[in-house]
Amino acid sequence: MSDNYHYEEGAIHNDHKRVIHIDKLQGSDLQQFLRGFLKDEAEDAEVVDTTEEKRVKNDHVLSERRQAILDRLDILIAKGEWMKPATTNNIKRMMRDVLNVGVYALQDDDLSMSDTLWNLLEHRKGDSVRITWQNLIGYLIYNRMLPPVGSPKLQEMFFGSTDDYTNIDKGKPDCKFMSTRFKQVLPLLDKYKPQQP
Repeated sequence: MSDNYHYEEGAIHNDHKRVIHIDKLQGSDLQQFLRGFLKDEAEDAEVVDTTEEKRVKNDHVLSERRQAILDRLDILIAKGEWMKPATTNNIKRMMRDVLNVGVYALQDDDLSMSDTLWNLLEHRKGDSVRITWQNLIGYLIYNRMLPPVGSPKLQEMFFGSTDDYTNIDKGKPDCKFMSTRFKQVLPLLDKYKPQQP
């Protein structure tokens, strides 16, 4: 019987209410679950979180300065000729995830690496955003998400000239001239980069 209604004694009531509690499901799992749930003979089901790490909703608000950096990154990302699995949208999502402004808040080591990435974007000699994005281009080309046209052409794609293209090479994981701080964030980038379906 429903908890919300009072029924007179002797009244017949069939309560067909079903409740779903979903913590986290991946896209294909969710489709399969809902198909089964919506069938006429579906049984009550309880879905529990099977991931090792509980994900916490992110309520982080950016300062004006950091929002301006994120907006600038969005403009740069939109200039990319992305190769699958990368797209403009999922590279923007990746950047939000690694900068701890995505849907879920980062925890522990991931949060520490995110702080290091923010530090790179804010505190480098010269144009911090430009240099860090150049390093990120190197990382993304290394992971075959941009066309293999060489660093000068990629520099031109994003910045309209070939000046300082060597910063792109310094973002490739096999480069011995990579900065120590950028090297520290590689595990975070690896975790959140777009994956083949």
